[in-house]
Amino acid sequence: MSPGARRRCAPRARPARSAAALASAAGVAASLAAGCTGQPAVGVSSPPAAATSTPATPATPSESGSPSVTPATPSGTSLGPGAVTATVETVVEGLDVPWGLAPLEDGTLLVSERDAARLLVVDPAAGTSTPVTGAGADQLLAETRPRGEGGLLGVALDPASGDVVVYRTGPDDNAVLRGTPDGTTLGELTTVVEGIPHAANHDGGAVAFGPDGHLYVATGDAGDPSNAQDRASLAGKILRVTLDGEPAPGNPEPRSPVWSLGHRNVQGLGWDAVGTMYASEFGARTYDELNVIRPGGNYGWPDAEGPGGPGGTVDPVAWWPTSQASPSGRTTPRPCGC
Repeated sequence: MSPGARRRCAPRARPARSAAALASAAGVAASLAAGCTGQPAVGVSSPPAAATSTPATPATPSESGSPSVTPATPSGTSLGPGAVTATVETVVEGLDVPWGLAPLEDGTLLVSERDAARLLVVDPAAGTSTPVTGAGADQLLAETRPRGEGGLLGVALDPASGDVVVYRTGPDDNAVLRGTPDGTTLGELTTVVEGIPHAANHDGGAVAFGPDGHLYVATGDAGDPSNAQDRASLAGKILRVTLDGEPAPGNPEPRSPVWSLGHRNVQGLGWDAVGTMYASEFGARTYDELNVIRPGGNYGWPDAEGPGGPGGTVDPVAWWPTSQASPSGRTTPRPCGC
């Protein structure tokens, strides 16, 4: 276990992302999620309308101090071919499966390399990448076990403290770690969440800070679909925790870090300008999904893939054949301008 640990809480292979993904993935996912052109991509439903002042009701009672995130209700309207476009520009080359990306205040980017298990500071203006060094970087290299879809995955920056948060797959489990950066040096890491089931595929891996300041963590079902519906398992979920690894105030179950369940393999998390939370998710052999995430929501896996799930589950706001695209990271431009 890492120093300072606080809490123990049929695969479809995804293609490795190229260096150009640093520029292109954000634009494509943002267009799909936000729909700022007013024309959704071919074969998907329209995104939800702007969130109203009425918050979504959790599936289970929550303690006082409900979260500030107010998801919108999907419209479910099926639309025809649209004209979403994205501009692709390569800002740096030669990276080893770049996976996570976090913008820094000076305009550079903190990027994780999945298979090399290292962090880089990328300067888009100069087209350069500088490896992060220090005790934290050494720890990541020692603890991370890249295999299949696993390795060093998501990375995020805490807007309050400036700490770096990463998601890595290891020999025994998957874990979320945090450390304090100093330029291109990263200090010793402490554990935020550990004990996340791991496998060669379906590791999830997205980490992001929400508008409420809490940390959201996407986990895969670790190759066992039953994990997604098991509320005692951290697999197949979106978790919402404090930086100490405790369940965040306002969670559907006060003693549980689970924010939503019934997920197969979420790899992208983000919010639009009005606070609606989205997650992009890999399907099996039928549909991939873009979901609006509600507290306590059950997204149906393994009983549903795409729309039309059993009662009590939440349909995706957009879906498309698995052969058409592989939804990994996502972001939303701000301001949206919708």
